[in-house]
Amino acid sequence: MRINKYQILFSLLLVMVTAGCGGRDARRDAVPADSLGGYNFTDPFPFTPTGRLDTPRMASEPEDGTVHVVYLRNESGIQTVMYSRMEEGTFIQPGSLSQHPGHKQGGGFVSSFETDHVMAYWINVPATAGQLKYIESDDGGDVFNRESRLNERNEARWPCVLEIGSDVVSYFFIKSHDTYELVVNRNFSGEDEPTIDTPQGNPFHLQGFTDGDQRVWLAYFVKQQNANEGRIALLSSEDRGVTFERRNLFNDALIENPRGWFTVGYSQIDDEDEIIHVVYLTESPELTTVYYSHSTDGGESFTQPYSIMQSEVALAQSPVFLVNGLNLLYMTADADEGEPALRYVMSADGGETFSSPLTGSTGISGPETISGVMRADGSVVLVYDDLSSEDSFEGEQLYFITGTP
Repeated sequence: MRINKYQILFSLLLVMVTAGCGGRDARRDAVPADSLGGYNFTDPFPFTPTGRLDTPRMASEPEDGTVHVVYLRNESGIQTVMYSRMEEGTFIQPGSLSQHPGHKQGGGFVSSFETDHVMAYWINVPATAGQLKYIESDDGGDVFNRESRLNERNEARWPCVLEIGSDVVSYFFIKSHDTYELVVNRNFSGEDEPTIDTPQGNPFHLQGFTDGDQRVWLAYFVKQQNANEGRIALLSSEDRGVTFERRNLFNDALIENPRGWFTVGYSQIDDEDEIIHVVYLTESPELTTVYYSHSTDGGESFTQPYSIMQSEVALAQSPVFLVNGLNLLYMTADADEGEPALRYVMSADGGETFSSPLTGSTGISGPETISGVMRADGSVVLVYDDLSSEDSFEGEQLYFITGTP
């Protein structure tokens, strides 16, 4: 098997974190939209047949920037992981990757570690347990090998696959009795490494990143049982993901009324400077608020979270936050201005300041999931699921738009 390289994801009464967070206070007034210019977006274009579609996720190859997408299709109770890639400005006809029936918990995921390499993985839930499956292509997605079981552990949840040095390392949670264990598997071996000690609580949305050398970070949300509050846990490793220590985000303050979605991002500015970004949402019956924070010292301290967007109407269940160097983009969907639209904020200085909310496209109905990739020049490719007709439910399709700053 080939070993791969790199993987790759207002504050009114809802202010959740009142304690100091270490580092300077990052709260800023919004930058006027015309100071950054905004993005120029193309019109949305559908590229899939209609049907019950869900959870598109994307990746791009590190050198030539080829864009890959996977998503779920549900037909007669059977869920299939579908795949497409962008060629000559559009996406090719999607094809099926998964060969075994079952519920695909959390949807599918896709990574690309080197030129012409594509890896998709997902949790397959047959009659019992949860099996972590994966499939790979070494010719840019033309031909995939057979679907394989990543390891023998059942009850897998929230998978995250990273390229660390010359190893492909998989992290995922399993539930053992009333507690959760964070499992490590290296290079698709039949034996797992010792589990990682984690904070108590119910974990969600495991994700991670690496600097490509020794350091590895893992992040996930820990929800307290029987409570509408939780914390973001950040684990860091200095030995290629073998041992981890827990970082203390926001003085370990509880986040109240969390939306259930959060994400982390990583910027490598040069050989010395790096930025770790955190975005999360809170909601009340009246308001949804998007908070941002970052660290410039390897996660030792984070700026105090501050609001970069808020809305009085429902936002997309899974928005997107894209990072490349100093360029940042957060995009969601709402009807705050009276009509459904893709709305976003952007930063060109690594999160020191953000623009005011801008409108990306109004040709939408109400996407639940938005995914995307950002290239080195700040240009983006975005994919989202949406109704194929605003007047009647004929099914969903995936749409894509491209944007240049």
